[in-house]
Amino acid sequence: MVRERYRQQLVELQAATVAMGHDAAQRLTEAVGLLRRPNEASIRRLMEGDDAIDSQYLEIERRCLDLFALQQPVAGDLRLIAASFKISTDIERVADLALNLAQYAQDLHVQLASLPDPEEFFELGRHAHRMLEDALRAYDLADADAALSVIHADAEADRTFWALTHGLVSALMRTCQLAAELPEDTASGTVGMILAIRDLERAADHAVNIAARTLYLVRGQSDYI
Repeated sequence: MVRERYRQQLVELQAATVAMGHDAAQRLTEAVGLLRRPNEASIRRLMEGDDAIDSQYLEIERRCLDLFALQQPVAGDLRLIAASFKISTDIERVADLALNLAQYAQDLHVQLASLPDPEEFFELGRHAHRMLEDALRAYDLADADAALSVIHADAEADRTFWALTHGLVSALMRTCQLAAELPEDTASGTVGMILAIRDLERAADHAVNIAARTLYLVRGQSDYI
């Protein structure tokens, strides 16, 4: 009976971590959408929902500490608990990035029009979301090959990040050359856009971290941690 309860606790820990991850990924997508169509009520709802993510994170942390202290896990069980603990931290940081994006939307400190192709920004958001969902699926199924696919997908996120950033900086330089004084809204909007792009790239990096922890879980080691 005790052993069955222990196994159930491990299952519940993994399920709670995956559920938290899905919530954070959804929040990221909603926040990106708010940069296209700001909506005060939706922004407020997303910001207020951050407390729920924090509560999930603290609950997962508690589960991990209880399992460490009371069950003295070894081998694969130990790796699962350690990986879940680390993965929940990455998920919580993704939720924080979504909060950043919602803040940019609220303050209107982004200028999509300053991008040569605004849709490329939204594609980066979709790519980061796919990476997160794929990383969570790999963790849930303990699938090393799927985890590696997420890690390799990061190259595309990096490429888009640098292309968007270079395009923004080039456009800003052209504006500076043509104008005697750079308008304040142009400067703040460009900075806000660069921050938004950076946050999406960081979200993709957290997906890579989740995948790397999954490799550690499955193989007992990972070259990507």
